[in-house]
Amino acid sequence: MLLAGSHTRIERCENLSPVVVEFFHTLQDFLEKLCKKFLIINKSRDKGTLAHIRVIIQRSNVNGQVKSRFKQHEDFISTVGKAYLIEMIQEYFGIENVDSLPTKNTPPKNVEFFHEKRLQMVFDNILDKFMDEVLTVFDLEQSIASTIQLELNIDDKKHIVTAVVNDIDAVKTASALLSIEGAQPFRLVIPRS
Repeated sequence: MLLAGSHTRIERCENLSPVVVEFFHTLQDFLEKLCKKFLIINKSRDKGTLAHIRVIIQRSNVNGQVKSRFKQHEDFISTVGKAYLIEMIQEYFGIENVDSLPTKNTPPKNVEFFHEKRLQMVFDNILDKFMDEVLTVFDLEQSIASTIQLELNIDDKKHIVTAVVNDIDAVKTASALLSIEGAQPFRLVIPRS
């Protein structure tokens, strides 16, 4: 609705400022997908899983139902994520505990006396090296290997094997390297439909 007496475009839109964008539903959707993929409650005995960490830090209110307990799930994922990030930083810089100094990948000596621009360059260099070590960049141009299940009948014995298809030489065929029950691996040409 136009404001009475508004003569300019800015005055007519005064009631729209500030625009607040709420990312609640986006975050909730992300947490739901993350919990569905990585928080499998019945895997709590498997060390390293989110379900195991949930049991160790006694977060019984985190049950995978993000819609009913959003804040609890958000806090749990945030806590675990921060803990993993701190552990990566400690490992990268060779820090044993909170009181110890870095032993690896340290900045130059007398860094506190550097000018702001040089200090920023040193910081960017250290952070770039850390990110290169932490992040994995996938080459989208490279073909992705796929796996297929094959049923082979050898000497009237039925064998079900998983083959990794890694060389696609034409539209109609693909080759896979197979190994059955510890035997010598062999290459098999698979007709593709």
